[in-house]
Amino acid sequence: MLQDLVEDHLIWDIGDSEIPVAYKEGSDKESLLAYSRRLVETFYRNVEPLEVVAVEQPFSAPLYDEGGNPFDMKLIGIVDCIQRDDKGNLIIIDHKTASRAYSKDKIEQDLQMTVYSYLVCANKMVPAKSETLHRFDVLVKLKREPRLDLYHTTRKAVDRKRLAKMISRVLKGIEAGVFIPNASWMCTDCQHAEACVNWST
Repeated sequence: MLQDLVEDHLIWDIGDSEIPVAYKEGSDKESLLAYSRRLVETFYRNVEPLEVVAVEQPFSAPLYDEGGNPFDMKLIGIVDCIQRDDKGNLIIIDHKTASRAYSKDKIEQDLQMTVYSYLVCANKMVPAKSETLHRFDVLVKLKREPRLDLYHTTRKAVDRKRLAKMISRVLKGIEAGVFIPNASWMCTDCQHAEACVNWST
């Protein structure tokens, strides 16, 4: 059932795309669909079976500067999944796919999880100063057989404070017209890519 839903969605995406689909060497539509079914089966067989509290849960929360004054905008995000363990603790989960295992630094420093922690605390799902529990569920797309890696991590009040300070500084920089190039995998679709290229000229 789940495999059929994913396959139907992929077929729809491929057929609806205005951009020609570029398959990797040795791959085609049929092999892509077959591999997608294996990914779903791998996830289903290995995910931790805990109580599901929410799926695709939207959150918003006010943002403050370092003096505690609110900005005229909010932080908005959608959490993939929230589960509850057998001790009653909430676990904030992000689903990912990757071509390799995550490093310890990636797990501990990932800002997306800190954002989720901020949002969950601001919406009073957990006490404001508490440590929040998180898990990355990463489907690793290995050539032969995919696998599911589960990475547990936490975020503390000090992490949320650092995030708020970082956001505050970035917003002030934007308001002041500061622009600093930041190369990443997102550059190919960025509307400011030309500005990055021309920044040093």
